[in-house]
Order: sequence, then C-alpha cells, then structure tokens
Amino acid sequence: MAYTGIDFSDLKNSIFYQQARGEKIGFELRRFTDPGNWNNPGGILSNIGPDGLVNGQQPYLQRMPREQATAVRAIRDKLAQSRLGRQLLIIADQGHVQFGFKAAGKGEYEAAYYSGYRQVAFNTDAQLFETKSARDFIARASLFGAHELGHVLQDYTFGEGEGYMQLDTTTSLQDRMLAVRHMEAAAVACSIQVAWDVRQAGDDSLWGIALKTSGETAAALAFGRMAYADPDAVADGRARRAAHDSWFNDHGRMAAYDESSVERFKRE
Repeated sequence: MAYTGIDFSDLKNSIFYQQARGEKIGFELRRFTDPGNWNNPGGILSNIGPDGLVNGQQPYLQRMPREQATAVRAIRDKLAQSRLGRQLLIIADQGHVQFGFKAAGKGEYEAAYYSGYRQVAFNTDAQLFETKSARDFIARASLFGAHELGHVLQDYTFGEGEGYMQLDTTTSLQDRMLAVRHMEAAAVACSIQVAWDVRQAGDDSLWGIALKTSGETAAALAFGRMAYADPDAVADGRARRAAHDSWFNDHGRMAAYDESSVERFKRE
C-alpha cells in the first residue's frame, strides 16, 4: 500500500506524543556477546529471524509504535525497488540490523548507522521530518537509508563489530583519514546507485531528492553523466565509481570528516 499523507501525519504525532509522555524515542540498546559474528552476534544457539532481537524478545517492528513501524516498512519497500537495495536489505537482515527513529538533535545527521548496536536511525529532529509531503519523506529517508546501508555493508565486510569505522588503534592517522574518506564516498555512491535504480523502475522521487541535496548532487550528476554516455557503465560499476570519486571534490565536507577523524584519534 502507498504511504500517504495521513500515515506521515500519524508518524509525527506518534513521535510528538511519545516525547510529551517523556518516553525515549528510539531503540532498546543491544549488547552482543559476539559482535564479530554477523549472523548470530548474540551467540544464541537458535535460529533468529531477521526481524527479531537477539535476546529472544518479540520482533522489534511489532514492539515499535504502529505508526513508526509503518514508516519503516514503507522505506524498506522503496529500497527494495532497487536490485542493490534488495541485496543490502538481505545483508542487513542477516545481521539483525534494526531500522527506526531517534531524536538526535537539530543540525545533526538525518540518518545514522550505529554499528555497535546494529541499528539504522532516522533523526526525528532533522530536516527529514520537515519535508512537505509523504512522498518526499519516504524518498529522502530511503536515500539516506541507502547511504547507511552502505555502511552496514562495510561493517559486514570488516567483521569488526564495535571496532567498525574506528579502525585499529595502531593505524596511522593519515591512513585512518583516507579510509574514512573512502567509506563515506562509497556510501554516497551506494545511495546514488539505489536512487538511479528506483528511477529506472519508474519512480524518480529519490533521484529528485539527490539532485537537490547538498553532498549528493555532485555524485548524482557524475553518475548520470557516465550512465547517459555509456549505459553499460551502470552494470559494470563505472557510473558508481564516478559518483564515489566526485565526493573528493567537496573539500569542505572532506575536511569535516578529517576533523572528526583527528578528534577520535586524540581521544584514543
């Protein structure tokens, strides 16, 4: 079923009333006994469905406020219109990654992947929730959700659990900064690939958001130029690589990530 304006209004009301009651918006925190084990981080000797908590509680979407679960399902459905999106969701489900909402403050990220908890959170205080229509909300959440799923794939590949994106403390600062740059560039390229796929399936909502969103526009244009010049570039990865490489032209954004890497290095 289509995600409607009523659904979006119900979502915002659900979050508002949770806050009014003094309830925390977001997830139950999870601690894993074996974070390096992608399929069974809880170390439980049983089959765990992809929609379940590793501690054996009821599936998390059933325990989430209905309005929030409806939005998560709509975002997942949108991502699944892309072949890459479907593959990323499969990997996320295998690792029991949860999707939901978190009040993380204005001016902060629109979505984030908390690798230690394996949770993708959409920031209820961010611009995401100021969109004017349900269609744009789902498109924007799906675009940024695809970015975070790119980080999920990196977490899966690294197999480091809570060490993901912090890297080994013996890694030099210069190498760490370069690694973080490439991981961010790859996540942006991932979201652009998903947006393109969804557009090819007949829905240009994600692509339209990418063209208007700071940090995504250059990557979308680079991907599009390559794809239009040579359609085979989409299938063989060259268009996605062009989107990845374009990230390095945004010196302000790159400097912000470098500064974050420096601060993290100092704390260690």
